[in-house]
Amino acid sequence: TKMPIKDVSDITKVPRPPYYPRYSELTPEQRGVYWKLLSNPYNPEIDIGFVFILYYGLERHLFSGNYEKAFDIIIKLRDVHKNPSFQNYSAHALILTSLKKQRADLILKFIQSIDHDFEANFSNDLFLLCKYGLNLPLSAKDLMRLAKTMGFEKNNYIKKYPDLFEEILSKNILNKYNDK
Repeated sequence: TKMPIKDVSDITKVPRPPYYPRYSELTPEQRGVYWKLLSNPYNPEIDIGFVFILYYGLERHLFSGNYEKAFDIIIKLRDVHKNPSFQNYSAHALILTSLKKQRADLILKFIQSIDHDFEANFSNDLFLLCKYGLNLPLSAKDLMRLAKTMGFEKNNYIKKYPDLFEEILSKNILNKYNDK
């Protein structure tokens, strides 16, 4: 808190933080950008390096703090920050937290939060482990996501007609497994 901070009007002119950023290694201008991020962490214009500094603290809360609040904040951050590494790391942390805490409600919240393609950037294996570990069924949308992992080689129908494919697949799943 005693490190100098310089207020900057144009955040785009401040160099991005180094790889594996740390607050203590930021310049006064970069610390100014970080403090702007803290006032609005859902600003997609802020460089992802600054978001990662915030994320590291939230990740710590997932495992030894107020994990529910951190979980919700990370979900909101994932909705606006498209960076593939951030999406991957944060998805894995949310899934592992749900498994560790045995909280099916949290994994459902996470799954329901995925409303952009970029948010689905995480391991299919971990996704399957999570569903299995929490005894959750696979939906038609899940199977579509896992099509290649499951050996489905022709994805033309999924790509060209996703809504129709999901509707028909859902009906087939219901017809086959509803009574079992």
